[in-house]
Amino acid sequence: MITNISLNQQQISSREINHSQNTTTSINKEENVTEITNEHFFQFPEKSTIMLSTKKIVDISNIDLDLSGIFRGGIGSGASASKLLTRTMKTIGHGEYVYNLPFCIEGFLSLPKEFCELKVFSTENKAVPASTIRDFIKELIEKGFTTVNIIINLDQHTSLVSIVILNNTATLRFYDSLSPEIISYDERYNEELIDFIKSLLPSSISLTNDKADVLHLLDQGGKNSTGCGYYALYTAMLLKDNESIRTTASFCEKPLLDETDDKKIRADLIVRTLLDYGLEKVDTDVLVLSMKRRNHVFDFMGFSVRCLIEKLKPRMEDK
Repeated sequence: MITNISLNQQQISSREINHSQNTTTSINKEENVTEITNEHFFQFPEKSTIMLSTKKIVDISNIDLDLSGIFRGGIGSGASASKLLTRTMKTIGHGEYVYNLPFCIEGFLSLPKEFCELKVFSTENKAVPASTIRDFIKELIEKGFTTVNIIINLDQHTSLVSIVILNNTATLRFYDSLSPEIISYDERYNEELIDFIKSLLPSSISLTNDKADVLHLLDQGGKNSTGCGYYALYTAMLLKDNESIRTTASFCEKPLLDETDDKKIRADLIVRTLLDYGLEKVDTDVLVLSMKRRNHVFDFMGFSVRCLIEKLKPRMEDK
């Protein structure tokens, strides 16, 4: 049996999250003025900032970008999915008590059992043994971290599991951006998945819940949305930065963010990964960009990344 938990919006301060604005761009021609609307254009509102993994705070107010390329597909599918997801988790970084693991649980639960082996992948898209994760989590516990987040990519749908550790016990909480009306939580967050996650924990830690608690924190919209990877990553960031979200276990009328915030979520992750990687390190050669490599989220912007880099350069200068 699945416990479906929804979020009480009143517990979240409006100051903690800035919602996106529906912004359009227009072009004036010489004689006839024609308004051209780019549905994927986004501009960050005033007083928008991003804190990088280095703790440097960057003002991104009024920075605009064309998200057309990033809406052509999701980051939770394809050969480079695990690499993109884990590298972005590393970019998001960790808080005082919350650590976002740069690993991804991947598999296909929809296939026959002999073909659906669950594995953990690293930022290099390589499978790693469970012992590596156990040792990693053990070290985090010794350092005082109480929550560990891991990306889950099953059947090309991405979600997040949060492992809340207290003394020698751990509670699992899953975050899914698809509603239970669209995806079966019973089938996805089943005993097999829970047992696999349990195998990643140090032997001294025991689980307190034998059933999956699922929180529909963000809503990506319909089944055909390609946003699950972005929403799962953004969830990890919200959990890292907001204690009120981490401790919420009550229900409410609707998710905190939904598909109307889609552009804001994707734009944030693009700029965050680009700044953290380093503007000067991005190869903007036409030939390189035309190869459409997918090593980072900002790669999905294609040639538009060159314009964004020029806009961000002055913001990175020390004042």
